[in-house]
Amino acid sequence: MPILTEGTLMLRRCIHGHILGGIAGLLLAGCALDPELEPAPRAMTVPGPGQGVEAMESGVRVAAFTEAWIATPDRLAQVLTPILIRVDNRSPVPVAIRYEAFRLNGRPGGPRLPIPPYRIDRVVMERVPTPGYPLRRFEVAPYLSPYYPGFTPFGGSFSMTPGLYGTTFPAFTQVQLPTLDMMRLALPEGVVRPGGETSGFLYFPDVETQGPTTLVVSLTNAETGARLGTVNLPFVAR
Repeated sequence: MPILTEGTLMLRRCIHGHILGGIAGLLLAGCALDPELEPAPRAMTVPGPGQGVEAMESGVRVAAFTEAWIATPDRLAQVLTPILIRVDNRSPVPVAIRYEAFRLNGRPGGPRLPIPPYRIDRVVMERVPTPGYPLRRFEVAPYLSPYYPGFTPFGGSFSMTPGLYGTTFPAFTQVQLPTLDMMRLALPEGVVRPGGETSGFLYFPDVETQGPTTLVVSLTNAETGARLGTVNLPFVAR
């Protein structure tokens, strides 16, 4: 896995909102935060991971959860919009689960379809992991404090060993998508039989503009192809 070293300190400061002089224009472009989806005021919310909205049509209950991604990569929302989907089929017919049945409306460029995980070819910046063991009464070396924000830096003299670290420190790694977690947790295409349920993530293109956004789900009888109806799950990008 390649480690980015050039300008990583600047990148970290960018993410924390501290723009360094001399390259402000470049960093401002990288610091721009995309809107996040949250339930619209008129939505029927549902408890669960993240923020959930649900609706029912023809005996099929569909729920969608934003801000529910907690797997690898941690910063997936930098480049995609992961939405956790749950389909509960309480109808008497089998329901087809196809990616083209899901679309996000209300965005520039028309409806957006989810991207199948095996076709995702993108890169996300992920922070270099911090120590995983519990530490007690520990103060990190001052020159490493930008990369360990949860630790108090040592306030005394603690010099860096010449030549050991080089001239830059890796604060972020470049993670190629899709990760194993993305494939493992993706919503699979298939058929939900009566009384059945399926769940998984859909990976939509990143939300770029604010405003109302509706996740539209077309329900179809998997055996006859007959339309069962449409589920509308209202969100708003803020």
